[in-house]
Parts: sequence; C-alpha cells; structure tokens
Amino acid sequence: MHEVAIAEWLLRRAMTKDRAASIVGDLVELRAQRGAGRFWLSVLGVFLSLTWRRPIAFWATMQGFVSFNWFGSVIAGPLHHRASFVWIQWLLAIAFPCSALWMIGLYTSIRYGLRDKVAQLSLAYACLITIFIYSWWQPVVLTVVICMSVVVLLISVSHGEGRRAIMATIVAMVTVSASFVLLFHLLSCYENLLHPQGWGSDEVAQHPSAMWLFRVGWLMIAFLTTKCTSLMHSWLERENQSESEAGRGTA
Repeated sequence: MHEVAIAEWLLRRAMTKDRAASIVGDLVELRAQRGAGRFWLSVLGVFLSLTWRRPIAFWATMQGFVSFNWFGSVIAGPLHHRASFVWIQWLLAIAFPCSALWMIGLYTSIRYGLRDKVAQLSLAYACLITIFIYSWWQPVVLTVVICMSVVVLLISVSHGEGRRAIMATIVAMVTVSASFVLLFHLLSCYENLLHPQGWGSDEVAQHPSAMWLFRVGWLMIAFLTTKCTSLMHSWLERENQSESEAGRGTA
C-alpha cells in the first residue's frame, strides 16, 4: 500500500487527485500479472509523458528573458535612428512588458499548446510590440501596430473565454514586469555600492558577484513567470469549466 500512496503522490504532481487515483488503480490491477518493476515503469512513463513539456518550457522562458537585451540594443540603435531622451525612456518602459509577454507566450505555447488562448494572446501582442520597438521611427509601422492591436483586442473581448484570457495575461504580465523592474533596480543599487563611478569590463571582472546576482535574479524571474502563469491558467480553466457546466445546466 505504501507503493500505491507513493505512486499517487508522484502523479498528483502532474494531474488532479482523482485522475491520479484512477490511473494508479488501473496499474495496480495489472501489477499481479506484470510485477512491481513493470508497475513502476508504467507510473514513471505516465509521469514523464505529462511533465516533459515543463523543463523545456522553463528553458524557453529563460531565453525569453534575453529579449530585453535585444530591445535595449535596438532602442539605443544606430546614431541616425537615436531617439530623444523621452522616447528612449518610453521605449524602455514598454520593453519590460514585451519581454514579459515573450516569456509568458513561450511558456504557455510549449506547455499547453498553441491553441491555448493565453499563448495566442501573449504571443500576438509580443510580436506586435517587438515590431514597433524594432521600427519605432517609422510612422506607418506605428499605425499598423495600433490597428492590429485593436483588432486582436476586439476579437478577444467578443467572448467570455477571451476576456478571461486577457485578464490572466495582464495579471501575469504585470507581475513579471514588476519583477523585471525590481531586479534591475536592485542590480543598479548593488553596482553603485561597489563602484559608484560607473561600470565597464574591468569592473565586471573585479566584482563577479554582480553577475551572479543577475543570474540568480534571472532564474527567480523565470520561476516566477512559470508559477504565476500556471496559477492564472488553472484559474482560467476552472472559470471556463464553470461556464460550460452552467451553460449545460441552463440548456
């Protein structure tokens, strides 16, 4: 019986309690014929089939974090495309939520599939904002991005599932964006504490702790992204299921 409890506990990490108990019950019935070894191989096989997406999605989320560096280099840009100070600050402000949307979109599309509403919404807006950041000096691009953003928004709010997906995406995006700002603020304070005159390659070599702080923060933001997105996705599924059950009850 201890093996059954352990098997159920393991499968509950990837599914609901009732479904885990049902699967383990089926495997226990076959255990007498196939033995304990095949039982545990089957349990592990079910667990891996349900969780293999998670580590890949987490890795992709970490790569989405790197997008902020790309945006920074583009915003600084060639000299003839350099914006005013106000424009640079505004572009940097939207780069934070854009990077958050890339992280959320990559995570949800890999873990839940491209049919997921949160994945579709976050990737759509991440692409639109990225196009704008990479071509911010072209008025035509700005007009097209705004029009497409409105179209995506209108399509999403036209039904209940889309509206809930918007709410879930906004909550996750705001949480991740705030963690971005907090990380860079803490890193800036730490660098000023170590070397107030400014940082270059020599200072980075002399104080590797700053780079380690950045890496730890990188991991924490990736973990926060996956955790927050998973919680909001679970809420979204519960709300959709409740609406579906209410609809069947009314019918």
